[in-house]
Amino acid sequence: MVSFDPSIQSVIYTLQMLAASNFASAAAVNREWLERLQSETDGLIMTGTGTNLSAKLRPDLRVMRPHTEPQLGPGEWDGIGSYFEIGMVLDRDQYRAGYDATGQISAVGVAVAHHREMPADKLAHATRAWDLFTRLREEGGFPLRLIVDSSYVSHVYAGAHDIVEELAELTQDPRVILTELAIGSNHALDPHTIDWTLNCQINEGAYGIHVGIGNGVSGAHIDFICPGVAVAGIE
Repeated sequence: MVSFDPSIQSVIYTLQMLAASNFASAAAVNREWLERLQSETDGLIMTGTGTNLSAKLRPDLRVMRPHTEPQLGPGEWDGIGSYFEIGMVLDRDQYRAGYDATGQISAVGVAVAHHREMPADKLAHATRAWDLFTRLREEGGFPLRLIVDSSYVSHVYAGAHDIVEELAELTQDPRVILTELAIGSNHALDPHTIDWTLNCQINEGAYGIHVGIGNGVSGAHIDFICPGVAVAGIE
């Protein structure tokens, strides 16, 4: 939680949402998707309200292995994200995605993170990013609309205002590449009960998809969350 928001309000909310979550169901969804992604040869189509995104998958696709069993073994520990998402991420050495995503995304929520190794002089990027989204929510700028072309985000609209240049500065990535394309596996989270005003990682796991920009070290890592989006293979 230190990477997102360690405030007592955020901690209490996260515990409440964890209590409502079904770890066995999420682990089963993770197992299914891990098998599908290992055998998927074409790609994925993601559709929902305001969202129509297709992603061709390449042989060098890198998947963060999710937790596929509900129990933790003796002495074992893991993060929330490992239980509630299947993340396709960049090859950090090549800074290249194993997916080629194009289309439009409608995000009702966001989460902003920084990795523990982020230098102290960079932490302000994450703080400023969350402040920006808080202001946009208060002004009625959500849902955000992202335009993606070959895994690069060309526009991020909050209402009629395009904030992509602000996000490029906050993530320290002038190209604004999708650093993450993830499937949420927490069926137990009702999108209507999610508190989008809190910067909590557990919100990312809502059943649907989320996409991320930024690496969380040189600048903020920002996830755009889209509950209810259906994911299917390209036929």
